[in-house]
Amino acid sequence: MPRLVRLAHARATLTWLAHFSCGAAIIFAVTLTAAALTGTTAGVMLLPIASVLWQVTIPSDALGKMRARGYTSEGVLRVLSSRTIGFDVVAVVQDAFARVRGGLNAPRGGQRRGRNGDDEDEDGINVRYRHEVAVSSVLPRGRRRLPPVNTWPHRPVFVRASARTTTRTTDGWATRNGPCLMSENPNARVRVVDANVPVNTETAMSFETELFVGKIVCRFKGVAASASGTKEDWFTRKRCTFQVLVQGRFKERVRCDELLTGGEFHKAFVNVPPRALVYAGQQFFKALTPSLQIDMLARVPYYYAPLGSTLTILAAHAPEDAPDATDGEINECTSRLGGPFASGVSVNERCRIMSDVEQSSALYYNTEDVYTFDYKQNVLLFDEYVLDVGFTKVPLAHHLDGQPLSFFAKQVRPGKPARYAYSYEIWHESLLAAAAERTPIGAHWDVDDFDNDDDIDHAAAA
Repeated sequence: MPRLVRLAHARATLTWLAHFSCGAAIIFAVTLTAAALTGTTAGVMLLPIASVLWQVTIPSDALGKMRARGYTSEGVLRVLSSRTIGFDVVAVVQDAFARVRGGLNAPRGGQRRGRNGDDEDEDGINVRYRHEVAVSSVLPRGRRRLPPVNTWPHRPVFVRASARTTTRTTDGWATRNGPCLMSENPNARVRVVDANVPVNTETAMSFETELFVGKIVCRFKGVAASASGTKEDWFTRKRCTFQVLVQGRFKERVRCDELLTGGEFHKAFVNVPPRALVYAGQQFFKALTPSLQIDMLARVPYYYAPLGSTLTILAAHAPEDAPDATDGEINECTSRLGGPFASGVSVNERCRIMSDVEQSSALYYNTEDVYTFDYKQNVLLFDEYVLDVGFTKVPLAHHLDGQPLSFFAKQVRPGKPARYAYSYEIWHESLLAAAAERTPIGAHWDVDDFDNDDDIDHAAAA
């Protein structure tokens, strides 16, 4: 081999080794940082982080050629494993996961088979009740049409009560001319099929369900606001891209471990990444939130966690001391929850306590106090309906198959139907192509359908 060719090969090899070394160093640095911040082991964090950042170990020119030829992460792993160790790692992992998932139905220690064939614990309680409730409760009771997109007050988003529960809207809903407030127009009546939540108006919408009476406030970065609406610097100061805040009182005392939040859908996702990668991601999030219940590959996908363990801010006040729901500076305040909270705890400690069933099952949300549940995040951009993971944006509509994201608080109890304290959907016009609820522009729409109740409209069901 000519000397120049050998030198070229050596230089190329050194370039690859240097690039791979730097890439591997980045992956391990991110892994160690994430492990330190979350309190988990580096081994747990390595797989999901490496699955996301594997591209940094490949020179950019080679990566560009791979993408141009249609190579995927799964395909690359299959080829490398087959040629280096003699078998397809992806196939083996997928088979192992399938066996593990199938084995979850086998009786465990301290359990027995019930008369209906399900597992029961020593007290006769069905140990799969949460999953069963999840699957049954996410099936819609009916379908309500969406108003034509050109009538949406906050286009491209539209936030409304879910058809999964009965929600009565009482004040402050959104219209094309701004929020409709009873204090300004006592004769105003909410339309049953399209009452929706104001966004970035610095006003609250009042509602009532069978379990809760309260108000809801929405602030979404990037959604147009009026002159008196939410300022962009608010999102900068709070380091978030959206906020959903619910404030109110329970009609009945509710045990803290029974009140769940999360995400629920009524059909499977589409364009799903490799199952092994999804499973690894689920395990990663379970490590961060031990009480998390999740199955994103199911026929009816869902994820649940105790409400108190996931909120950005949780506050409980006596009615006379409760802050205004539109106050953008509400702080954590949990001493009125009693027990371990009596002397005050940090947000991280509150999340840990609420994730511990033994501790949270002894705590209650009462009927006297006013509770503030504040959801903030900095990875969801609702104006674009994407998940921003830093180095890329994932278009949610590409996977949701016309289903909206939702936020809710749901009481789940053994042997009893689930009940919602609140449940709202966040629609985006990018979902409409695959959404059965869509109403085309120009189609008939009954503008006089008033009922003072935001329940399911069976007459308008698609």
